[in-house]
Amino acid sequence: MWDVRHSHLTMETHTPPIDITAVQSAPLGSALNILAKIDEFSELHRLSRREKEILTLMTHAVTTASQIGERLGVTTHTVSNHFKRLLAKTQTENKTVLLATFLQHCFKME
Repeated sequence: MWDVRHSHLTMETHTPPIDITAVQSAPLGSALNILAKIDEFSELHRLSRREKEILTLMTHAVTTASQIGERLGVTTHTVSNHFKRLLAKTQTENKTVLLATFLQHCFKME
């Protein structure tokens, strides 16, 4: 599992930093550039910046509304609203299907 707590990358406006250094040096780092895949997937599905941040956190095993809200500095209600839009835009019905769809995208694009 990748640690996302100590980043030099900060998101826009009032967002706590997210650590991506572990992703860049991950075993699949060169074969599967997770950040590039998140960018591609986000563009394909026209995700907002916040929806993209939530997807990024989910790929790092930060999956509950309370965990995501804590990392992003927003309420669980706000996370739930973003998550509903994320599911609608990706035409998925839950987190498991969303992540499976994302993984299919990753391997299809190689």
